[in-house]
Amino acid sequence: MIQTLLAITTPPPAAGAHDDVMWLLITGAGTMAAILGVILKMIASQVINKLDEIVAGLRQLTNITTIQREQIKHLQEQDTTLRRRLYNHAERIRSIELKIVKEAA
Repeated sequence: MIQTLLAITTPPPAAGAHDDVMWLLITGAGTMAAILGVILKMIASQVINKLDEIVAGLRQLTNITTIQREQIKHLQEQDTTLRRRLYNHAERIRSIELKIVKEAA
């Protein structure tokens, strides 16, 4: 394996000036590609971490929203129950008032 790496990174033994320039350009391009790969990997990692944070926040908001919807539903049911009780009390009061008016007449 080491021989393979040396063969890849070592210029050919009988290289001329033109071959040396090509070898340098290929090595530079490989190095730039490796650096670009590392940078892209770091950026992708940061983006994924940020997306994970956003998803966690959305899950919390969804849970809170669900709880609040249930609370609102419960409060609406309580409101309906109280309005019905008040209506029933008002009906009883009206019937008592009518009864008193009839008795007085």
